[in-house]
Amino acid sequence: MQNAKLASAIDMEVGPDGRFYILEYGKGWFTKNPDAGLSRIDYLPGNRPPKVSNLEVNKLNGNLPFSFTASVTATDPEKDNLTYVWTVGDVKKETKEPRLQYTITKPGSNKINVQVLDDKKAFSTSNTVEVYAGNAQPMVNINLQGNRSFYFPGKPVSYQVKVTDEGAKVDMKNLHITSDFIQGRDMASASQGHQIISATIQGKNIMMNSDCKACHSITEKSIGPSYTDVAKKYKPDTRAHEYLTAKIIKGGSGVWGGNVMPAHLTMPESDVRQVVTWIMSLADAENAKPSLPAIGKIVPAPDEQKKRQNVFRLLATYTDNGGQGGISPLAGSGSIYLRNNVMDVSDFQQVEGFAKKDSAGASYLVLPANQGWIKGEQLDLNGISRIELAGFSATRPGAYQVEVRSGKPNGTLLGQAVMNLAGNRQRATASVPIQKNGQGSGSDQLQDIYVVVKPQQPAGRALLKTISFIPDNNSKAELSK
Repeated sequence: MQNAKLASAIDMEVGPDGRFYILEYGKGWFTKNPDAGLSRIDYLPGNRPPKVSNLEVNKLNGNLPFSFTASVTATDPEKDNLTYVWTVGDVKKETKEPRLQYTITKPGSNKINVQVLDDKKAFSTSNTVEVYAGNAQPMVNINLQGNRSFYFPGKPVSYQVKVTDEGAKVDMKNLHITSDFIQGRDMASASQGHQIISATIQGKNIMMNSDCKACHSITEKSIGPSYTDVAKKYKPDTRAHEYLTAKIIKGGSGVWGGNVMPAHLTMPESDVRQVVTWIMSLADAENAKPSLPAIGKIVPAPDEQKKRQNVFRLLATYTDNGGQGGISPLAGSGSIYLRNNVMDVSDFQQVEGFAKKDSAGASYLVLPANQGWIKGEQLDLNGISRIELAGFSATRPGAYQVEVRSGKPNGTLLGQAVMNLAGNRQRATASVPIQKNGQGSGSDQLQDIYVVVKPQQPAGRALLKTISFIPDNNSKAELSK
């Protein structure tokens, strides 16, 4: 295998399928390597197996009877006829088409995958998708009043959270709403906090649908200790989650007295872990951050010590109560992200024609010698009266034409102005008024915004630092879905 390209292989094993698996550390040391991974080596004596892309399922959960459609794309290098063997939980179905329609009539989780075989029995197996039958995931929507892209200093953000849960009554006590600030480039991530909240609510609801509540209460001693006492006892133990999970599954006695706790061998371990997560959360219940109301106003106040955390995030998570007969609760969530209306140039990911410059820990863009543009992805111009550019002159004076366009660099013109630079490294600004009747496809639509800069009188290495979206104080906000 002298031609194989590996990124610092550190281990190799033969898998249960007879194939080799190589663990690659990645080419960098003590860092998050993007080229780290697990590689597989197949021995192909002649006939090559089919190539299988990701398995897709149109619905991941639903009430009984739960019907879904699974599909996969597969090709065979030798153009052989293909057979598809689908696995749904413990059931296998064979088709000649890359598609399966199936109905589940019993509640619970089911893992779905498909093995694709050619007529010489060479095969490849798809990824696995897990679906849940017996409960539909709640839907959580956050409606905003006003601009959906930016928050503005000193102005409240008005919101309303709505929950729908097919086939079940909504219990607003299971809704948890929080707000915080994150770094601008992390807008698409940042769900760990509400995942933990969801796990605690799910754990409580799983417990309430089990026989555990017959012997335990949350705060008062019953046949067994209260859950709060258990949480406080095991809070210092770093192995508490593993120990309590095993204890609930296997049962036992002797820790809190002579009463025997029955085993829960049929309860899924994933459910037990969520119950334990909820139990352990009770140790810090008095310090837990309370939920915001379902309808309210918040004035975003970022931490001045953490200037890079400039995106305001509102998270809403709702977990239903599950149901009798082992039907587990499911959680749904909604979120909004609002940027500070003053955006640093480092927050824009797509830039053309500008050179980047870093100085003393700050980022700048060098104004272009020819035309350049900066793209703001899917922004809301509702209530925005003008866009301001701010930076610094070079040593000599200069002037640049600034255009704001919708959709593409030569798209609909929304506004234009001239940025005059006085020279001598003085501060320079430009204010571009936004046309009220020219906001791309409509003021209620998110759109890609291009700030296009064209030199009229180039001024050397003049710098751009921020682009600000200034609100119209007289505009009337409408409820945005």
